[in-house]
Amino acid sequence: MFYPAYVHSDLDGSASGFFPDVPGCYFAGDTLDKAFEDAKGALDAHFELLSEDNQAIPRPQAVSFHLAPGKRHPERRAVAAGRYQYG
Repeated sequence: MFYPAYVHSDLDGSASGFFPDVPGCYFAGDTLDKAFEDAKGALDAHFELLSEDNQAIPRPQAVSFHLAPGKRHPERRAVAAGRYQYG
């Protein structure tokens, strides 16, 4: 499954983001590349914790769902959107 991510890049070159389909799963890095690297680890760690707590792994929506008018996340200030595979 692929999980869309919203990413915001700051003027200092750092970046942070979140997975809109995975509440509480955030990532960041000193550079955009490092943020993308951290995203995969954040998703894996988050799902591992959910599994340990016997909670369901959320199913992702398509990127088009999140970009549709009226569906935009209130925190969305994305300069890039990534898709991260899990499983």
